[in-house]
Amino acid sequence: MSEILIDDIMDISLQAGVLVLENGGETYRAEETCVQIARAMGAGNASAFVTPTVVIVTVTDQNKKSHTAMQRITNRSVNLEKISKINSLAQELTLKGKNVNPEEAENSLAKIREAP
Repeated sequence: MSEILIDDIMDISLQAGVLVLENGGETYRAEETCVQIARAMGAGNASAFVTPTVVIVTVTDQNKKSHTAMQRITNRSVNLEKISKINSLAQELTLKGKNVNPEEAENSLAKIREAP
């Protein structure tokens, strides 16, 4: 499998953190999820800063160049099942590591997002 694009790593880790926060997860849990997924997918380094209203993710590519993305949070609810599914997805991506298919990961996040 070819190297995963840094934009895919950022998008997937950011969206996972957003879902954690939107569904009632604590800020530290959203940060840990973002970092875990980014590192698992091959980011040279990763960090996340989360407040109740924003998720910011920075990842370093193989050339040690930093890339940052952020997303504002406007909706919040409590759905522990979604948080559990995101945690399971993060663990699955960690096991797959650089063999992750970004499209499959994005589809999994979309299914979690759209679930009732």
